[in-house]
Amino acid sequence: MRLWPIVLIIALSFVSSHEAIGGEFNLSPVVFYESEGEDYTLNMLGPIFAFSSQSDAVRPVFYRDEERTDILFPLGQSTKNRGLFFPLYRSVQEEHHSHRTLFPAFYGRYRDTSYGGLFPLYGSLSHRFGYDHAQFVLWPVYSTTTIGDTDTYYILWPVFSYSRDREFKIFPLYGYEKSRGSRHDFALWPIFHRKRGKENMDAVLPLFLYARGDSYKNISVIWPFFTYSRDFRANHTSTDCPWPLIRFAKGGYEQTRIFPFYHTKIIPPTYSVKTVLWPLYRKELNFDKNSNLRREKTSVLILSRHSHEISLEGEETYEKTLWPVWHHKYGAHESSWYVPWIFPFRNEGFRRNWLPVLTLAHGEKSNTSSFVDILWHTIFYEHDERTSRFSFSFLCSYAKSEDSRELGFFFDVLKVRIP
Repeated sequence: MRLWPIVLIIALSFVSSHEAIGGEFNLSPVVFYESEGEDYTLNMLGPIFAFSSQSDAVRPVFYRDEERTDILFPLGQSTKNRGLFFPLYRSVQEEHHSHRTLFPAFYGRYRDTSYGGLFPLYGSLSHRFGYDHAQFVLWPVYSTTTIGDTDTYYILWPVFSYSRDREFKIFPLYGYEKSRGSRHDFALWPIFHRKRGKENMDAVLPLFLYARGDSYKNISVIWPFFTYSRDFRANHTSTDCPWPLIRFAKGGYEQTRIFPFYHTKIIPPTYSVKTVLWPLYRKELNFDKNSNLRREKTSVLILSRHSHEISLEGEETYEKTLWPVWHHKYGAHESSWYVPWIFPFRNEGFRRNWLPVLTLAHGEKSNTSSFVDILWHTIFYEHDERTSRFSFSFLCSYAKSEDSRELGFFFDVLKVRIP
């Protein structure tokens, strides 16, 4: 006889009547249920099926709480004002602008202007992709864009483009772009370039490039591998020979790179980095003037790292990662740890949808409480200022309060008070 359907029915019955039922049903990691007043938690198959008074989840397929819904994260995300399911659906709702795409159809509204279309047959857009207005017919056969008073016309984009007194291109044969006081011509792109104005440039790529202005000059041979740059205003000089393996810079910032053996870069007083035998060792120091936050991070093989932050108030936070085995974050008031640590991302979406599934053990500690959870509540310990409790699935439990201590066995059917 299969017990799983019976266990599932019992667990779901707890959810349907959680307001009336208080207490705990612990068959971890298969089923765990806990209720206190209006609050309840139900987990089945570890964190896969997770339902509570704050959120519902079928990880990693689905997650929902009061603020958001995730579907197959990171592909699908939805909040009050934004929705996404890559690459087919996207919606944004802002004060003066809303738009929605269900590929290949899209529509939107900017202030009093409505727009829409069916890609690639026909469409118009307002204040999208950096343009004031855009329109296309049988894209890329014909399209137009408008920025301010400038209209640009495209035929077989990106081959033919024209904008009066601004742009003309027969790509890649010949073209030019003009802006206020500047003109850039090219021929047989990306080979021949000529630019005149406040910035001047001549290039026959990849043979050479010569760029210059009032305060700088840049010379490159076999671009971009061998380059010399000089900024007279900042008294800064840099040399690549060849890029990106060897680079020397001094003046505005100091940099030495002999990849992969050694690299250092110093931008006083806000930033410095040193790398030895990349990716073996890297140390980075960063000072944010706006928040007065100082960060120090040391990495070994990129993903194993130690970091240290000091805030304006003097509060310190540390993080240690031995990837993919272990991660520990701690500060003056709270700490947390995870085993293993597969996804080394700070993204909250990964924490909601993937971290619980991939974590076999984790714990948290504050000034007033702490807990340890191993194998999705199979072994669980919790402690606060007044009480503490321990459980090993349905087999045994221990609870301590200010005036009592109690042992429980086999779903707490048998309970023993300890003097």
